[in-house]
Order: sequence, then C-alpha cells, then structure tokens
Amino acid sequence: YCYTLTPATSNATANSSTSFTVTLGTADKIAVNGVLNNNGTTSATGAIAFNLAAAANWDVTASAPADLTGNGVTVSNVTAPTITSATYDASTNVLAVTGANLVGAPGANNDITVSKLTLTGEGGAIHVLTSSDVEVTSATTFSVTLNATDQAAVEQILNKSGATSTGGTTYNLSAVDDWNSVVTGGDIADTTNAVTVSNVAVPAITSATYNATTGSLVVMGMGFTALNGAANDIVANKFTLTGEGGSTFTLTDTSNVEITSGTSFTLVLSATDKSYVNQVINKSGSGSTGGSTYNLAAAEDWAAGADAAVAVADTTGNGLTSTVPAPTVTSATYDANAGTLVVTGAGFTHRAGATNDIIASAFTITGQGGSTFSLTIRPMSRSARTPVSRWFFVHRQGRFAHPAQQQRHPVVKGALPTTSALQMIGPMAQTLR
Repeated sequence: YCYTLTPATSNATANSSTSFTVTLGTADKIAVNGVLNNNGTTSATGAIAFNLAAAANWDVTASAPADLTGNGVTVSNVTAPTITSATYDASTNVLAVTGANLVGAPGANNDITVSKLTLTGEGGAIHVLTSSDVEVTSATTFSVTLNATDQAAVEQILNKSGATSTGGTTYNLSAVDDWNSVVTGGDIADTTNAVTVSNVAVPAITSATYNATTGSLVVMGMGFTALNGAANDIVANKFTLTGEGGSTFTLTDTSNVEITSGTSFTLVLSATDKSYVNQVINKSGSGSTGGSTYNLAAAEDWAAGADAAVAVADTTGNGLTSTVPAPTVTSATYDANAGTLVVTGAGFTHRAGATNDIIASAFTITGQGGSTFSLTIRPMSRSARTPVSRWFFVHRQGRFAHPAQQQRHPVVKGALPTTSALQMIGPMAQTLR
C-alpha cells in the first residue's frame, strides 16, 4: 500500500546537499504511522520493504526526475496504540473513545475494527460490537455510532448514567489484538478502560396487549433495562389494570420476569390474577363492555434494572388492547330441595353496577317430555371474588348453595311468575382492589 503526502505536510528546505527533513502534518502522520507500522525496514505483516518514492520535480531547485524505487526507509519508535477511556451517550448512541498513538490503516473506514471492541455492563454482562468500522478522528480519538443491534443490546446493560451500573458493575471497554490495524506486529490488546455513560432514558410504557385465554400480558415501551440475576428485571406486583366501570386490580402473585428487549417484556398472569383481571377486562379491544378505556399503570420501582434514584412510575396513557373469548356454558347442576341451579362454564365477566352481570331471562330450562321454561326475572351479579366459572341460581326463599356465601352476601329477591319458577341471584358485585 502506498500513501502520498498531502498539503497537510509543509514543504521543506534541504539541510545540505545530501539531506533534508520533512515533519509530517497531523493527518499525514496518522496515515504514515499505519503504513510504516513496524520498527525496522519491513512491514508488520507480509515483510514488505519500506520505500520512499519521489515524483518528478520533487526537488524544484534542480528539476529532479522521478526517483521511485530503491529508497529504503528504516522506521523506529513505533508505539502500540492504547485506549485510555470512553464515553457513551445513550441519547445519540455514540461511543466516543480517547486513547494515544492511534494510527490510520490503508483503505477507507477501516482504521478501527469495531468488532474487536467489547462493552461490559450490568452484572458483568458483555456485548461485542457489530457496528461498522470507522476512521480515527485524530491520534487520540475515534467515535462509533452504534447500529440498531448494538444499541438494543448495550442500553440494556449500560443501565444507569455514570461509571457504574444499577447493580454496581464498573463499565468497561476492552479491545482485542489488531483493533487499530496490525501496527507493531505484536499484541496490542487493551482490556481495561473505564466508560462513562450519560443520558440513559427513563423506562416508559407505551402500550400493552392482554390475552384473556393465556393470561399473557405483553408490554411495549422504551428504555427497559436488565438487572443482574434471574427473573427480576420487572416487578409484577407494581402493575395495576383498569377495566370495566373503572374497576382496578393490582397484580398479586404473578412472577417477576426478565425483559425480552429494551422495548418489551411479557408477564404471564398467575391463576389468581388471571381470574380477577378477566372479570374487568371483559371485551376484546381497547375498552370494556360498559365503555371504560383499559389502562395499565406501573407504580414506582416497577423497572428494577433502572437507576433507583430516577422516578419511573408510569400510571396513565398506557392503553391496553385485549383479546377476550366469548363466555360459554358447559354444564349445570340443580338441587331440587334447595331450588339452586349452579351453572358452570368459562369466560364469565363482570359489568359495572349491581345485579346485572347475568341476564336471567336469556336462559331456558328443558325437562320432562321436552318441556321448557324460560326465566323471566331480573339479572343478577356475580361476585368479583368468586370463580369466573360458576353462576348461582336460587329459589324464591333466597338461600345460597353454600352457607359461607349466605353469610357474606345479601340475597337479591324478585317477583316470580310461579312458586316453581327459579330466581337467579349471586354475590353482589364488588369493586376489585
């Protein structure tokens, strides 16, 4: 590879009839140090003999002809490049590196082999960069603008502004051999270099989806970061869902989870939480049967990977879109002595208000000889505290199927067309906690 000096280097005056000295300009020095990359007379790789070629009229005082070959160069004091420190700006995604003795490499955009650089963050987690190679800015600096892949990975582990992560890990930038070309021909690896991080984004939720069948709550947002350890990035019991009639429910025993990426995570609701949530998230879409807009609120410290000193509560404007299956009836039992009909099924939900979840007049009982009887009285409510798979029908005297329920909930009575007709009742609707 040949490098031609540029006007960055000033012309020289002969010292004598046999010598002259040229002091290279800054840009030329960086480039030449990458070409004359080894002490001695040959290159660090390939043993290419160093040579100085002079074009015609290189000596203007004598109209000198070209002198292109046979002019060996002996190189001394070749010094390995080093990194001293780095900064990372999470708002611009720029990794700015400071060092010494950086050199240029023959060709374009290849002085720094970025894939030889590794960042260390939260819990000692590392990420080897994949962004494009870059030129040095000077003999002491270069900058890398991270690509999308690197941004997503790095910003999960560089999770707090400053020199250390949320969990106390010291940020570090390491470089393996040949990160700044093959200069010296020796090992130029540089493994311990502090990184200072700035402008780390506050984690924020933008939206969520909920599948009532699987209990899967997928949350989208930005700035989600990791905390060292397993299943601990997101604290499940910090989340509250709002649904039918403005009713809210805060998750109780759903497990904490890891983030999926810097923009998403998934909570799989426990059986208990799913049962309660499915009563207020009662219709597919972004709003409930009664017209309430769904919302997911996150209380302070929901994002365990974030800086504890930063307020991360995110309580409003986080719309939720649900997929809710239609309720179905699968079977029923009838106690002729107690006059109680218990209906079992799936997907039963709650509607705001009293005695209005289940419409009694929508039910028809078929019996002896194929005869039928349709219930004709008012609707009833199913308690938000009882399983979503059972409805209770009781006879006119208003006794519950279970004594404990009789003690906890008042009986809803209504006029019956005949003494043999069934009245449909249940625990009064309660506001979810």
